[in-house]
Amino acid sequence: MKTQEKTRIELRKELLALRTAIDSETMIQFALEARDRLLKSPDFIEAKTVMLYMDYRKEVPTMPLIEGVLEQGKTLVLPYTDGEFQILPYAIPWHKDLRPAPTNKDPLFTKKWTQELFSYLSKSKMGIWEPNLHKRGLPKPSLINPAEIDLVILPGVAFDLEGNRLGYGKGCYDRFLPKLKPQAKKIALAYEFQIVKAIPIQPFDVKIDSFL
Repeated sequence: MKTQEKTRIELRKELLALRTAIDSETMIQFALEARDRLLKSPDFIEAKTVMLYMDYRKEVPTMPLIEGVLEQGKTLVLPYTDGEFQILPYAIPWHKDLRPAPTNKDPLFTKKWTQELFSYLSKSKMGIWEPNLHKRGLPKPSLINPAEIDLVILPGVAFDLEGNRLGYGKGCYDRFLPKLKPQAKKIALAYEFQIVKAIPIQPFDVKIDSFL
């Protein structure tokens, strides 16, 4: 067990180093391609409630995918992680104003309501954007039952072709994913180099269904 755990630690360290070296242009291009694949996915088309996350430290940028969720009129859910590293799913309010924001040239912030999204978020102690539970006024992010979620797009450090996932070591998603309904789909968002031959697994690991 100690040897296997060391392998997981070494694999995590190696892939995080590779991710740190990615340039912004590659990140944006990969994110836009991932959005296109998502919008064509039967799992996404059939889903009414989609859980995503706010990217952190050069993860694949998720804003294009979030835009796709809102643009298709689906319910967007984002995770809030409490002090015990438990994930709580919050539905994010949104406006149906799809007018472009002409003053913003950032390709990852192309809709007016995308900028408004941040009014419902705040940064955690780790610097990750998450639902703002102390937002003043209405509407507010609302806690939902995980069983309401149809599709989860989740992060990770590494994945293999058997659906195994290597996270960041806290077990947040491994504890959360079993709370979903059995038919809910779990899709990983990852760069190509994050797909490896094999990941040393542990009894509590939860497999994904596919990749973007």
